[in-house]
Amino acid sequence: MPWGTEAEYAALLARGVVREVITAKGDTATAGHTQEGKKQLSPNIASALLPSTVEIPRDRFRSDTERRYAQVLELRKYAGEIVDWYYEPIRLFLAPRTTLTVDFLVVMRGKNLALHEVKAAWYKEDGWVKLKMAARLYPCFTFVLCQWKERGWYYQTIPAV
Repeated sequence: MPWGTEAEYAALLARGVVREVITAKGDTATAGHTQEGKKQLSPNIASALLPSTVEIPRDRFRSDTERRYAQVLELRKYAGEIVDWYYEPIRLFLAPRTTLTVDFLVVMRGKNLALHEVKAAWYKEDGWVKLKMAARLYPCFTFVLCQWKERGWYYQTIPAV
């Protein structure tokens, strides 16, 4: 979803959300730089802007894989695919002395809630069993396993059976 005004884009630049400007034709536009080194918006590309990358602080997440997935969620948020996301907002109780803290709570466009668990290329069986158990105990959520494999994301929805 492109931003239509210069003021909206300037607000994103001020927050550090947008690093590069892409025009509707797919060309990379180089915005001018001020004396302080901040980007300025070229007036001719103000109507068709999309963020190409998102800055996420490193110290906020437990792993680089989770940080990388947060960047994906932030881009999906600005594209309008999702409403919002939260990092480790809830802990699910599965059994006595057994809990699962899901990595991301994602608010979908229809206000449905999805819990996304992020894993690298390999993961322990303990995590997989906990995720399946949580899907059975909490059918009100959609559970999604998000795996980073060979430079790409793979998604698997966990059934609540």
